[in-house]
Amino acid sequence: MKSCTFCCAIIVACGLLRAADDSTSELPLGIVADKPETGRFVEVDRRFMVPYATTLPGSDVAIEMVPVPGGVFTFGSSPGDADRGEFELDAVEVRLPPFWIAKYETTWAEYWQYMKLIDDFAKFESIATSLKSDKPKLAHAAKQIVANLPAIAATLDEQVTLVDGITAPTPLYDPSTTYEHGEDPQLPAATMTPYAAKQYTEWLSKVTGQQYRLPTEAEWEYVARAGSTTSYPTGDQVETLDDYAWYDENSDFATQKVGQKKPNAWGIHDMIGNVAEWVIDEYDDEPAQATGQVLTWEQAIRWPSSEEGRIARGGFYDSVAEDVRSTSRLYSEDGDWKIEDPNQPKSPWWYTEYPSTGVGFRVVRSLDPLPGHVIAKFWEFNSPEMEEDVTKRVDGGRGKLGPANPTLPKAQGELEDELVTNLLEGKN
Repeated sequence: MKSCTFCCAIIVACGLLRAADDSTSELPLGIVADKPETGRFVEVDRRFMVPYATTLPGSDVAIEMVPVPGGVFTFGSSPGDADRGEFELDAVEVRLPPFWIAKYETTWAEYWQYMKLIDDFAKFESIATSLKSDKPKLAHAAKQIVANLPAIAATLDEQVTLVDGITAPTPLYDPSTTYEHGEDPQLPAATMTPYAAKQYTEWLSKVTGQQYRLPTEAEWEYVARAGSTTSYPTGDQVETLDDYAWYDENSDFATQKVGQKKPNAWGIHDMIGNVAEWVIDEYDDEPAQATGQVLTWEQAIRWPSSEEGRIARGGFYDSVAEDVRSTSRLYSEDGDWKIEDPNQPKSPWWYTEYPSTGVGFRVVRSLDPLPGHVIAKFWEFNSPEMEEDVTKRVDGGRGKLGPANPTLPKAQGELEDELVTNLLEGKN
């Protein structure tokens, strides 16, 4: 493991690196050669990991990322802990390498960029269909688009599958459930399934060129603790929570805009409360370990094999204090959380029931990009049944499949061109 030193200070505006500023550098995004004079950083043998913000292509929405030092910590809680929850893991030691984590929970402003793919993929599909039309004017109009808008032309040329493409989330069956707490762009996004959250991270990775994913459960708890060993990141007393977490005592039983509470010791907001956060793991009593063994990052992961029993951490706006402990766990019940969904198969992208209104996620990025076979586990289907459900939805026209790469945002921008507008509105 790389040696690292974690240094804390007040984060100032100049401490953030914008993606655009890094484009001419040979160093990876979020790495600088010289020790910063201010701000938060992690020293590694590649110099210094620093906070950075990356703007989602085609928008003015930015995701702020914070560096996290590597280290060994106690994952889970002691069976003798009087306040221990029913589903908490027995404590094990885990060694983690450095990584970055989103400063805030994924907001609607960020998630909407992914949600709008359903409309844009449908437009690409219409252009492709028009190219094959037996109506000369329609086919000519589509050919003009391909001839004059190179990003759209490149997108239409791509042959994508469910393995290398992205599925766009369908429109909400009942928006009043998902947006129960409003549609403010700075509210945390919620009610998406683990599959949808994973698709978001794959889309984000492929359009930005950086490798994003859901955190592992061990990574999530490590950050939530931020060096603490107490029930809460702020101590063992419930009275310390109000300044740091939205939970049943102060939330007005609704999600709240991210970043309003104080950050934890590592500068990260809302790790407990507001919305519970998806991790990659599925529910299990405890990870396998030999006595006295320190688990590696991957040994501590319980890779999912279905959509049932997926873990969300941190508690949410309606949780009692005992359920926002650093070690507390919530697991999904796929059937119960989709009771009101009238579709068959039920949506792979959305839940329709409480408590999914209090479940969201945030993204992480490893210091060293993961090998292809490992990152695939963070993006791929959890089971053949899920793959079959998604295939049926896409083949039946109730979902859209499209490419995800650095060209996609430019192609989406070209959809605003008059040539496209005229074709889609039948003005040819």
